[in-house]
Amino acid sequence: MFNALKEYRDKNRASKQFNHLSAVSEAIGAFGWVCVAPRPIDYMIEMIGASDFYINRILKDFKEVPGHKEWCQSVKQMFNALKEYVTNNHKKGVTWNANGGNAKEIAAKIYGGGSGGVPKAPPAPPKAPAKPDT
Repeated sequence: MFNALKEYRDKNRASKQFNHLSAVSEAIGAFGWVCVAPRPIDYMIEMIGASDFYINRILKDFKEVPGHKEWCQSVKQMFNALKEYVTNNHKKGVTWNANGGNAKEIAAKIYGGGSGGVPKAPPAPPKAPAKPDT
């Protein structure tokens, strides 16, 4: 996925939104934190920081155009929220229970219910009325 986004960005260098594509393609690597140990937050900070260059260019180039400042703020907020989540819950990376049990049984304990924690499907919607004969 990361490479596909970078390829898309590179194919669209002439686009007015090239800096937007670059900001996202640089920061998107932060989602790879699950593969980094022992301190994924350092990796995330580096990935998110790489997008700052492009975000600053957007803010400069589109200063007078409505919506671009808000877009930049939203991108920053999203990645900062992810960084905060990882900081609060996975400081040393993803942890696994080597002696874990059956996933369905554990899900049932966590989420309640009997069959592996999977909720029952909602009832089917009512059938559409028949078309009148014309």
